Amino acid sequence: LNDLIHFKLTYLQHGVIKDDFSQDQTKIRKNINRFVTSASAERKSLLELPYGYSEKEVLLAGLPRFDLITNCSCNKRKKQILFAPTWRTLIEGYQWDFINGTSQYNSQFKETEFYHFYNMLINDPRILNCMNLHEYVGIFQLHPVIRIQAKDFQTNDIISFQAEQKSYLYAIEENAMVVTDYSSIAFDYVYAGKPVIYTQFDLDKFYSLQNYNEGYFDYEHDGFGPVCYDYESTVEAIINAIENDCVLEEKYQDRRKKFFAYFDGNNCKRIYEEILKLDKE
Repeated sequence: LNDLIHFKLTYLQHGVIKDDFSQDQTKIRKNINRFVTSASAERKSLLELPYGYSEKEVLLAGLPRFDLITNCSCNKRKKQILFAPTWRTLIEGYQWDFINGTSQYNSQFKETEFYHFYNMLINDPRILNCMNLHEYVGIFQLHPVIRIQAKDFQTNDIISFQAEQKSYLYAIEENAMVVTDYSSIAFDYVYAGKPVIYTQFDLDKFYSLQNYNEGYFDYEHDGFGPVCYDYESTVEAIINAIENDCVLEEKYQDRRKKFFAYFDGNNCKRIYEEILKLDKE
């Protein structure tokens, strides 16, 4: 029925795009009239890769939700660390339940490298001892798509599992640091001035397990925190960050300032004004 429904679409975005989604989010498939981006490099990738959008259609305005971060009390954070890995599309045994919009429980999940890595990480005695010494606690949060696997993980008195999604702003405010892998959640936290640690133990095969390709974003050159490619370097990075009281290092502060186009709290205003212009097209 697409040819019978006439509307103009402004895409407010799932998050900052760092990978190549041009096989899915093209002009032909989505017909977006205004595609919101937050960084010049992000916008450039949408124009150079085969998405099919024009200069006018790709808007550099900043995500609307970033206005919340600009005005929040992010300095009033708890001594709390968020562990938030993304999911793997083609992980062995994974099945999507189209009726309920969730994944089915995967009985093979505990055999995966993903499970072994994160179950060990959140129970590593060196990390737990360091957190206890410096009075930190942790939250382990699975991506909603695989949250059904939560019962497979062992938790402890220091790092607990977050069963329900808290409000966006509350989650940003209360955590001092995020440990993730390839998730775009890292952009939200660093926008708020929070440090990031990237755990990429499966980089050699990650993109072969996804339905998108690697994009313009180079974690070593563009990332906002240490990039760890194995278990031991991940443990070391987390301990170092805790001992530094989870402060965003100066070089990552500089990258943050250079990457994002706006920190003025006017993202919603810019997008609203562009939406009004659509009435004249």
